[in-house]
Amino acid sequence: MGTFSYFLGEMDIPEERREEFAQGALKLLRAGGMLIAEPTSMFGHQIYLLHPPELDEEGRAYGCYNYFEDDCWENWSLDAKNGRFACGKIGYRQFHAVALAMGVYTSLYCKSFSAATLESRLLYEGRFIGWINYVLGTQFTNWRDTQMWKFYKLLMEEDRESLLRDNKNLTALIWDQGLEKNVDINDLVFYGIVSSAPDMKKRLKENEALARDPETRRKILASGKHDMQHCLDHNYLYDALVDFRAKGGTLKQAEHYLLMPEEDLRALAKETGDELPLLFALPNRAYAAVFVAMVFDLEVFPYLDKLHDVLPLRDDTDRTPVPCPPVPPISTQEWLKLDPDDMAYYWTPGGDVHFSDEMNAWMAGLALELDGIHVTLSPQEFLKTLFQNIAGCDKKSFFREAFYDFIAHQTDPRFQAALVLLGRLVQREEQNLRRYVAILGNPALRKQVFDL
Repeated sequence: MGTFSYFLGEMDIPEERREEFAQGALKLLRAGGMLIAEPTSMFGHQIYLLHPPELDEEGRAYGCYNYFEDDCWENWSLDAKNGRFACGKIGYRQFHAVALAMGVYTSLYCKSFSAATLESRLLYEGRFIGWINYVLGTQFTNWRDTQMWKFYKLLMEEDRESLLRDNKNLTALIWDQGLEKNVDINDLVFYGIVSSAPDMKKRLKENEALARDPETRRKILASGKHDMQHCLDHNYLYDALVDFRAKGGTLKQAEHYLLMPEEDLRALAKETGDELPLLFALPNRAYAAVFVAMVFDLEVFPYLDKLHDVLPLRDDTDRTPVPCPPVPPISTQEWLKLDPDDMAYYWTPGGDVHFSDEMNAWMAGLALELDGIHVTLSPQEFLKTLFQNIAGCDKKSFFREAFYDFIAHQTDPRFQAALVLLGRLVQREEQNLRRYVAILGNPALRKQVFDL
């Protein structure tokens, strides 16, 4: 069992930004616990050397293991040359979170509007971007989650029923993340009107049996006792357009009204006594465009997409959207819900990984035990013991840099003592053995705790 993340739209990172994208991606993968487990064998033992992802000679990196989750899922792949990231099954925990963040990160670099999903559901990108900003020191904003029409267009162009079903109310991206001040009301209304077109068609069909008297409609309009909602509820514009087409009116003529400013439409209606210009002026122009599409037998979405940037939409709120600020950083510990004691490999001097009192006391006890170990191992004994002790560790894994450090310092009494201590911890089935290996894998922490 497992979950999948999909990428909607085109992965079209500009060539001049691909190097920056790839270097940032490697930092995110490392920070999120995505490590490479490189197998090696000797003395009858196969062990795995852990190290951060690296680009090969072709500019690619692959992996399937997450250190924090301590588990493997299907391969992820990074292609620096072509600016691409992909992954298979991603599970439900830390591997899952990092893979989704990589999808969001990739979309931030694409030229065209794109998005990552969890199965068929769009992501609330804010928290992912917060972690990206934390790791990379960037200032990315959450402006994308205010782009209702771009998201809706992306879903429609993918033409998958599950996407529309599972993302029926895109406005949740705004309300649930507190982006009300940052959204363009016209864009929001445009999305709302067009996405409700199927319901409008259903309502028109249900109202087919209602009496439609053009003369009554004209009298109400002439009296001024009407408003936008009244006209919509009574299908005035739709009915008037049906009459208009029946009398030889063309799409080109209807579009002329559709694109006229509201004040010009009202002036024309007053001058000519024609109801149609007034009816075009009353509702939000997106409503009018939907009715034009219906009456002239056009597909609503492609027609409205063509008109999105040219329709004279009304903004009754008289409000300018506030630019989205950078998303505040969210630490790896907070975002992945980690115990800081499990982050020894990621500890840095003066950083924000702070161990518990219990962890500090345990490390101090290990340092005392190491100080009391005095042995002399020959080079052959040292290497054999190194493989044997690592084979007894959790998942038979050790950090690659530490592995080669130990070999390079195999005659150093402190390194020999640290190796013997590793064997002791294996023998007594120390529950924190993995943390000891992580300390050895972190040169700065290893130096501080054990003077190695």
